[in-house]
Amino acid sequence: MELIYDIYKKLNNQEIRQLKQLFGTAVFEYEKVGLLFELVTQYPEKEEDFYAQKIYNKAADNTFRVTKARLKKILENVILNDKSLTGYGAEIINQQLQLKKKLLQAEIMLGRGAYKAGRNLLLQCISTAKRYNLYQELFQADFLRYRYENVRASSDNYGIQSEYILSLNNTSAEINKALTLHYFTSNLLLNKSLSHDELKIVRSKIDIIGEIAQETRHPLVQNAHYLSEIYYLQTIGDYQQAYLFNRQYLALVQENPAYYTKPRLANAYIQIAQVALQLEKMDESEKNIEMALSLFSPEEMNYLVSMEVLFRIAFYKNDYNKATELIAKALKHPQIFASKMLNAQWNYFAACVFFQKKEYKTSLRQLNEVSILLSDKYGKNIYIRMLEMMLLFELRLLDTLDSKIQNIRPFMQKLPKEQEFFRMELLYKLLQKWHKTGYDFEIARKSLLPVLENLKQFHASHAFKKTDFELIRLDLWMEEKLP
Repeated sequence: MELIYDIYKKLNNQEIRQLKQLFGTAVFEYEKVGLLFELVTQYPEKEEDFYAQKIYNKAADNTFRVTKARLKKILENVILNDKSLTGYGAEIINQQLQLKKKLLQAEIMLGRGAYKAGRNLLLQCISTAKRYNLYQELFQADFLRYRYENVRASSDNYGIQSEYILSLNNTSAEINKALTLHYFTSNLLLNKSLSHDELKIVRSKIDIIGEIAQETRHPLVQNAHYLSEIYYLQTIGDYQQAYLFNRQYLALVQENPAYYTKPRLANAYIQIAQVALQLEKMDESEKNIEMALSLFSPEEMNYLVSMEVLFRIAFYKNDYNKATELIAKALKHPQIFASKMLNAQWNYFAACVFFQKKEYKTSLRQLNEVSILLSDKYGKNIYIRMLEMMLLFELRLLDTLDSKIQNIRPFMQKLPKEQEFFRMELLYKLLQKWHKTGYDFEIARKSLLPVLENLKQFHASHAFKKTDFELIRLDLWMEEKLP
């Protein structure tokens, strides 16, 4: 039944009405199929036996499964019919799907010997592919025409065609290379804390993407280049430059409505929202993330991921009621368990909100749900442990706190000794000096102040990242505790 539910949820109202009309006028053998469809619309997400009992008054057997298979086939046909291709929103997607179908028809024509008809279809494909920058389909159409003219063209003409096909192939390979590098670098930048050497490698690969974008002028590669730059610049903290790339990226999407899908437009809004948040342009950030969310279906993974920016805006505006509502919504989202890391991250957000609301016991319990994040070797695990230490102090569990500070030493020592981890070393010094005084802030004041001053100087030249994992800052918490 899972496949039936999956397709049914994607049908629009007009398609559902058409199905009901079909089953209402269908021949007798489809009577049970129509009844099953009616039951699915009335009682979604039930097990096979529930529907089988309603239709056949017995548990699901082969007879019921034949009925289920027929319904699944009919639903698939609704999704796959020609008219459904217009439902993708972006003109380019519709053209691309129609073009793939026409390419297959052309190959069948040529295979059956209808060369003129097949060639005519290929010329139509080539024209459409050029118009919409569909580089893969252009190569396939031109190569298919080239292949079938092998025994018909003169050697001189065929040699010229060969050079053209090789040129198309090289361009296609370069575009694929750029897109592959973009997905590779994006995965690193968005999912891992990178060392200085790793960032240099990422920078070199983004430069290659930029060179290919300049050479090919292909919209997809330009899209990949802008996005890669935006992700990288946010990672290194150059938000002003990231903001400029964001504007270029949004313009690229808006100026090519036939080519860009809703997800790409939404991503442009998300990127601007993140950078605006960092630049403390809260109203602009909120406006753009709301624009992005309006382009996603609420049950999509993209909707869940985008909600994080809305949560951060609420958190940094100290609107903890809204932040709590967003966390509750996220933890009930149908995609929350698709990624264990994502689920753990939202539980960490919840722990931070409870901490800010001074609900320390609840916050500590919430941290039990984030253990998978402790495997990160570049900072997330440290920030979680530091939040735990602050909670233990607030709850006066000083014996446990003592062991936690002792245990954090090996994790701090494993951090790469690069400049961007200098801040973590200062935070560790705060913990050491605080620990030596028996957690007495009055006694620790003299030794803590110089380290806190060093942290202020660090933040003067390295802006704290509001889009980064850390939400509760140990240094600010200690400053508030000092007498």
